[in-house]
Amino acid sequence: MSNKMVSPEDVLRFKAPTKGFLCPLSANKFGIEFLSFKIKDYDTKRTIFDVSRDNAASVATASLANLSEDSYRKIKYNFSEDVLRTPTISTTLTFSVGD
Repeated sequence: MSNKMVSPEDVLRFKAPTKGFLCPLSANKFGIEFLSFKIKDYDTKRTIFDVSRDNAASVATASLANLSEDSYRKIKYNFSEDVLRTPTISTTLTFSVGD
């Protein structure tokens, strides 16, 4: 993560993903918080992946202290071959802003 300010115009010029996040968590001055992320098979409506703050696996506080800021901001998942062959998926990403 660089200390350089990144403008919306800079982001529009990107041709590939960045190697890291463009701002620290402390830059969240609007209180944007992740609430949930869901992936479904579009045709059958079968839920493939579902994670939210309410159903997240319990993690010991001590292990949270050992996480880097970047790893705290990521969701990791592995899909089986049948999921990767799903012709169409739908996703739902839910955030809250402010109090």
